[in-house]
Amino acid sequence: MAKKRDSVNLLDLVPHPCVEWETNSHDKIDLLVPKFRHPLIRRWMKRLGKSNTIRIHLDEFGSYAWLKCDGRRTVYQIGNELKDRFGTRIDPVFDRLSAFIRLLIQNKLIFMDSESRN
Repeated sequence: MAKKRDSVNLLDLVPHPCVEWETNSHDKIDLLVPKFRHPLIRRWMKRLGKSNTIRIHLDEFGSYAWLKCDGRRTVYQIGNELKDRFGTRIDPVFDRLSAFIRLLIQNKLIFMDSESRN
């Protein structure tokens, strides 16, 4: 008999950022993703004068959602705040937000927790 898996609703989880970020000149977010995780390679690239990070530029919606991924709000709460801020421009809000969150998880830019940490 197959073991029943506990299902977790993405909307109930709390996202926590795993990478550094900056606000660019257009008031949008740039995620600073390390190119290399191994410290020796990072040190070697720094000596060569190469950048150790990749900049990922987020659009208006992604920037707003990223700022809300602070470890205190659930995905559901973030979706409601996006809906309040952008109205019908972001419809369907939860479909778009869940795709964005899954992309961030897949690329290890955030991790999800079942409870907030204040």
